[in-house]
Amino acid sequence: FKGQLNDLLVKINATRPHFVRCIKPNDRNEPELWHSRRVLSQLRCGGVLEAVRVSRAGYPNRLPHAAFLSRYQLIKPPKTRTKYSSKVSALILLRALIPDLLIKLAGQASTSSSSSSQSSVDYEEVDKCILKDANSISQSCKTILGTVGLQLGKTKVFMRMFAFAA
Repeated sequence: FKGQLNDLLVKINATRPHFVRCIKPNDRNEPELWHSRRVLSQLRCGGVLEAVRVSRAGYPNRLPHAAFLSRYQLIKPPKTRTKYSSKVSALILLRALIPDLLIKLAGQASTSSSSSSQSSVDYEEVDKCILKDANSISQSCKTILGTVGLQLGKTKVFMRMFAFAA
């Protein structure tokens, strides 16, 4: 029994499971017949709506560094386009996005404390982060990026909805 269990665990750990959720649009199995309540109930029971809500509350937009750079490289200063690794280049590009995102946030905010956050960003600290090894980004740099809805991961750039839409 122990050997079979170990074999099963080896097989499970060697796979990359993914799941497909099938939604049944009606109980009669007829084409082009859609019962909204039935579909909504299945989405709720399957946890799909909760997963979407959680994703939207966090960082729903995740781009690998290279994809992020190719999409937003026009914003980045031309002299830094090929000089650094993709992670450091992504951090440089994030630095370029911070002022625009802060202005957009200040326009959306109704309280004066949010609109004053533009002046509280220490750009020298962000620049120090860029000049240092990107693998050891300081907590203050992470806080500054988090303020505008951005995070830099090991392989991806994470963006909140408002940062992605900006």
